[in-house]
Amino acid sequence: MPKYFTRKQNIWFAARICSLILLGLFVLGVILLYLNSAFGWFAQNKEVDGNGMAVTAYQDDVEAEYSHYFYDAKNAVGVGEDSITDIQVPQYDLIFRQRNRYTPAVIRVALTGEEDLPQSGTIALTIGRNLAASITTDEGTIANGSELAALNNLFSSLMRLTIVKGAGIYSDDPTTLYRNIDNLPYGNDSTLYEVIKSQTVNDATTNVFTTVTGDEGDPDRYTKADSVTLSIDYTAADWNDMDGDGVNETLNVYVYVTYDETLLREYGAYDATLNGDITSVGQVIKLSNDLMTIAASHS
Repeated sequence: MPKYFTRKQNIWFAARICSLILLGLFVLGVILLYLNSAFGWFAQNKEVDGNGMAVTAYQDDVEAEYSHYFYDAKNAVGVGEDSITDIQVPQYDLIFRQRNRYTPAVIRVALTGEEDLPQSGTIALTIGRNLAASITTDEGTIANGSELAALNNLFSSLMRLTIVKGAGIYSDDPTTLYRNIDNLPYGNDSTLYEVIKSQTVNDATTNVFTTVTGDEGDPDRYTKADSVTLSIDYTAADWNDMDGDGVNETLNVYVYVTYDETLLREYGAYDATLNGDITSVGQVIKLSNDLMTIAASHS
């Protein structure tokens, strides 16, 4: 303080400096609170757009219920089961092919919007196989995780998975639901079954665990993925009113599970000891389910 200030002036000058310090602290506090709020807003939002930048958060724990359907050819009815622990796919007859018209199974994934599922976007289903499963061959027991087990009597060897959706598919009647999907138009006005059974190109909507990658006779001819991901876009028009209250609160997404024609031909040439069915003179492939997990996510 200047020596020539009076005591009163010194007190006024000190008070002025304190006021300026307090004002600075207040302004700093306001700035920090604003920044904290802004960052909190950024973190809590699922989608943020600005200056050409899009930030999308993926929800890996979408609330979902699972069920599956298959066709009982003997009684000509669809059957629904409220689980996916024991998916049933009828045996495939390599001789009497007409018996295979209703071999596909259907998995229904019912997603709700109670959490953060938006009315439109993209749904992805990641389906994993049970690597702990094993098969028995002339050489002994082979683990499912081994490349030697690429072609065997497990679902992941020969099945093709296809994702479909649509509000008009669902029905309380399993037979109607099954036929709605099985007869779904799929390119060139062909039914889903007719096109998918011989599908050879993998994309986001249809895929196989096992692929043919090597030359004929090559021990590494086949490779098998641990999981496959299927994705499909949806809109508000794809939701269903499941409880009849006039509110479309459930998005039903379906996985169509059927034999892949390319892999069937490979398997027929690979395994000459196929089991015979007591009801058929032909050779029959009977598979066991090794599909273990289905994880739904959206973006």
